[in-house]
Amino acid sequence: MHFKTYNIGLSQLTILAFFIILPFEMVNHSIVYSLMELFFVFSAIRCYQQFGNVIKDPFFKCYLLVIVWCLIVTLLSPIYKQSLKSSTQWFLPLLMIFPLYTEGNLRAILRRYLWIPTIIVFIQSIVLFIYFKFGIDAIEKYTWLSMLYYLNWEWTGKVYSSTLSLCFIVLIYACIDNKFQRNILCLLNIVSGFLSCDRAFFFSLLILVMLAIYLRNRDRISKLIKISIVLVALFTIILSFLVVEYFLKIDLHVSQRFAVYTYWLPKLLISPIHGVGVGIPSLQYYLQLYPVPQNLLAIDIGMKTHAHNILLDVALTQGFVGAIIFISIFIYLVSVTLKNKQNPLCNSFIYMVTVIFSKFMVDDRFEAHMMIVFWFFLLSAYVLSIDKKFKYNQCLNKI
Repeated sequence: MHFKTYNIGLSQLTILAFFIILPFEMVNHSIVYSLMELFFVFSAIRCYQQFGNVIKDPFFKCYLLVIVWCLIVTLLSPIYKQSLKSSTQWFLPLLMIFPLYTEGNLRAILRRYLWIPTIIVFIQSIVLFIYFKFGIDAIEKYTWLSMLYYLNWEWTGKVYSSTLSLCFIVLIYACIDNKFQRNILCLLNIVSGFLSCDRAFFFSLLILVMLAIYLRNRDRISKLIKISIVLVALFTIILSFLVVEYFLKIDLHVSQRFAVYTYWLPKLLISPIHGVGVGIPSLQYYLQLYPVPQNLLAIDIGMKTHAHNILLDVALTQGFVGAIIFISIFIYLVSVTLKNKQNPLCNSFIYMVTVIFSKFMVDDRFEAHMMIVFWFFLLSAYVLSIDKKFKYNQCLNKI
């Protein structure tokens, strides 16, 4: 009995530690790796009998295609060592699905601890706001501000932290039943997104809200009205973009993104089938052979890191085949979860997919060590969206 309680405690403690560390993951990614690996080890010891159930799950079977293609890309890569290193990061979701799938108290654990990273990211967003409002001199006046600023990976960490806020909103609505607590935590995350000065945050949030309204009413309305709602939603998004860019005079970095795509889109034809190697670091292969023209580099130096679009990055590194596999898997898993209508949380996965990938259509952070964090959110939402194939208590009784 003590052994069982101890292991359950370790599993919860790992998630708690992960929530404390993940806001600072940009500078502490080795700890994130270790926590996720420990999470798997604890669950493997506790519920090793359930490997068979996990292997049969649609996610596990689908994601094996990603792994197989990563290996093929690596074998064909001109920079196979870098590709192999990045492939190990793409393997981790197969390990992560097991502890989340077998954790029968996942929703309760998330409900208990989600407020912790919400508060941390809220504090980080205040620091970012101070930086954008008053400059680096205001930050460096105080040691604690400087520490929080650099732990957030300086101002560029705004993309990561604002995406975390969107992920928190999805899990908060899925896990917290108390309306007052849920609304307060969601409000904090919305304020965090505003203070972080990441413009894409509100467009992703707008898409999420409209999707939620649509899915909650889809069974009550006709097909014609559904099509009308989709068209109105697209019009609203485009209109919001135009209002922000041309009337409110807020720079949405349109010219910078066009400069980025001007350089990267032609590179798709260099190795269209299998790309050049797994992972965003493999993009350096293109940059070495085809240096960025100075006129484009003067517009946005960030294009030397990645293509600022998750689908474009995947296509460049793993070819069109890799991009098609990647997209197809998410389409299939979304369809699987949406059909599970008897589960009131069945929409959680599509919400999480929407906020993460709509955000990364303009500034990709779904790579390397950060990818592990976002897979945690995706898989947590996926597990909440599906029915468990076994009872957690049965697993404990077999130990």
